[in-house]
Amino acid sequence: MSNFKVYKVGGAVRDYLLNIPNSDIDYVVVGATIDELVQLGYIPVGRDFPVLLHPHTKAEYALARSERKTGLGYHGFTFYTDKSVTLAEDLQRRDITINAMAMDEDNNIIDPFGGRQDLNNKIIRHVSPAFSEDPLRVLRVARFKAQLGFSIAAETLLLMQQICANKNELASLAKERIRMELTKTLAKGSIIEFLDVLASCNALDTILVAFKPIVLQQGLRNEVTRLITLGRNQPALTSEEQLLAIYYVLIKHTMPEITPHALEEFMYDSYLHARQYGQLQLLCLDYTQMMNFSALVTNASWAEILQLYNKLQSLVKKHQSTEFYRLLALISELDRTQAASKLFIDNMQLLDNQLTQIDYNTLLANIPRHDIAQIVHNKKLEIIRLTLTKEA
Repeated sequence: MSNFKVYKVGGAVRDYLLNIPNSDIDYVVVGATIDELVQLGYIPVGRDFPVLLHPHTKAEYALARSERKTGLGYHGFTFYTDKSVTLAEDLQRRDITINAMAMDEDNNIIDPFGGRQDLNNKIIRHVSPAFSEDPLRVLRVARFKAQLGFSIAAETLLLMQQICANKNELASLAKERIRMELTKTLAKGSIIEFLDVLASCNALDTILVAFKPIVLQQGLRNEVTRLITLGRNQPALTSEEQLLAIYYVLIKHTMPEITPHALEEFMYDSYLHARQYGQLQLLCLDYTQMMNFSALVTNASWAEILQLYNKLQSLVKKHQSTEFYRLLALISELDRTQAASKLFIDNMQLLDNQLTQIDYNTLLANIPRHDIAQIVHNKKLEIIRLTLTKEA
């Protein structure tokens, strides 16, 4: 059994030096093979490259590795792992110098590429020319700029522009990876700075094309900035919810006539989870009617209100009502229709409480099957009439 060494690497070391809490610690093992670690109880889990779980802590440990570009995109690499691969070789394959430091068990910093100096000078700089082989690194640099507020070295920005000039490389990125960088930025950084960096590289001509108007239109920049500020207040929106709200703002500005077909076309290349499609559709297609709820109650029939309620609840329950109502409150505040929004939300939730308390066993006792639908419909209309009349 060889005497291997274990180091903390990457973001954990960077954040340690910045005095930023970081519970996501990456470990690299130098001088060992998979078989040797398995004999010690480590559990292999890696698919693309050897990663093993510690037998007790379940933390991830990766074998030191070097890599070679063999194809397009983030996955277009062949990895070489062997006990002869050194720590410096492993660090050299990393993206930027402030992420290419290691720490041994005595908290000694190993820094072969000047990461600590760049950290002190607040500079984001690539480690080696191999930086240009991975298009995802363009988004990562944009995210670190948005999160840390550091400047980007001129030579690194030039490499990023060269990467973006090859549209096939950017287009090869999986939507999930792009969405992950977006949501990480929204969690801890400035989405405006993130997009500005991508715009400076011409990346927005290939990916995140729908976000380009935010960079170009000052009014839209201001509204997105205000949205993020509101969304981070209590109760704070998650980064996923913030992303959904940004899409709503984009659609409102770029598609005045929001038809189901236009919305579907817009969302085709979006970076949302499948569940969020329904939420965005609900926000965009029903928002005007929702905000005019007081007029609806005054002018519509009870049957029309029941129809709206049924349509709304089927979507809300499918796509998680708590998230939707939080988003609706944020959107209404952006549109300065908070009073109308509060009326709508209060009435819909009140109706929901009343309608879900219907005792169907008692209501439908001894009722012929062909009359059940009409009896239920009439009962709901009665509850709506009594509830809303009382509230009025």
